[in-house]
Amino acid sequence: MSDLVVFCGIASLFLVIYSTAQRVSRRNWLIVFLMSTLLILLPLRADLDGVGTSGRYILPLYLMCLITYLASVETSAERPLITSKTVSRILICFLTLGNSIALHQTMRRYITGVDVIGWNLNQDAEWWWTVGPSPMTIWLLGTVAFGVTATLILQNARCRVNQ
Repeated sequence: MSDLVVFCGIASLFLVIYSTAQRVSRRNWLIVFLMSTLLILLPLRADLDGVGTSGRYILPLYLMCLITYLASVETSAERPLITSKTVSRILICFLTLGNSIALHQTMRRYITGVDVIGWNLNQDAEWWWTVGPSPMTIWLLGTVAFGVTATLILQNARCRVNQ
């Protein structure tokens, strides 16, 4: 997994934590702080050993940190989880960028294998059908679909709270 994908995930987590920091107890803060520290230190330790980090090992820790934190945030009908439109937009950008890069890397792996390097998924495609949309078209549609879905989910949550 790309370092940028990991950065986007951790940045989105810290953005949510920053925007809701006043609504969490000290005990829960300590728990989330320790889990977040692991999110940073484990990949660094793996890189120092020359092993590298795989997303499948970091993702469960990331999700547990996010779920633990979000479960401890006090929300109400008057105060949604994320109150700022700017924070919502930045969060959508981080998540969409991370998803787009991860989707591109996954598609690259299954279209050409790991021996081809480059951004263009259409070039040297070994395992792709000859008719229909090209790999870059599918990647672009997947990226846009994720971004639109994330935007609609956050907008829907904000509208529900405002009613």
